[in-house]
Amino acid sequence: MKRIYFYALIALLFAACDHPSPSEEELTALTQQSATEVATEVMHEEQPMTEEETAAETDEEDFVSLNTIRFGDWTDEDWLDNDYIRELRRYIDAYCRGEIENEALDQYKEALRGKFLVLVEEQALFGGLLIGIALVEDPRYAFRSWVYGIVVDNEVVAYEVRDLSPSEYKTGYTKEAILRLTTDHPEYKLW
Repeated sequence: MKRIYFYALIALLFAACDHPSPSEEELTALTQQSATEVATEVMHEEQPMTEEETAAETDEEDFVSLNTIRFGDWTDEDWLDNDYIRELRRYIDAYCRGEIENEALDQYKEALRGKFLVLVEEQALFGGLLIGIALVEDPRYAFRSWVYGIVVDNEVVAYEVRDLSPSEYKTGYTKEAILRLTTDHPEYKLW
């Protein structure tokens, strides 16, 4: 079971980074490395723990991941309306004013001046939020973005768009369908 989970995790990592999937040999090597690490941990657990190890284990129990700090108490409403989306809107507006350069967006500049609909949000493995959007003025293609939430002293203090680029995914949506959706379901805002 752990091996299947490990393969899935590695495949997800490569897919998220737009890299080709690892070969069977690479997966086997990673699995063997992981098995070696697990065996080492098991052998280590059989030994009596030192004071330093006991203190480190206590620290690990108190550890809170940054994404838990970012999203741990979010409600459904928070996922529909949040500062990550607002930061993405600010980034797009700054790009349209010529304050930010992003060659990947140049052919979509006019459509970016209009509003967008959030299609999907997902916590990013390396922190922050992955946001998929469709532009109302040209909804044929989805765009993907990564907005990072900077955490200081267990609080998100700033946001930074680290990526915004067109996706190869075709939405199949029309402007009329998006407008109808947001009229019928006002909780899905246009940004």
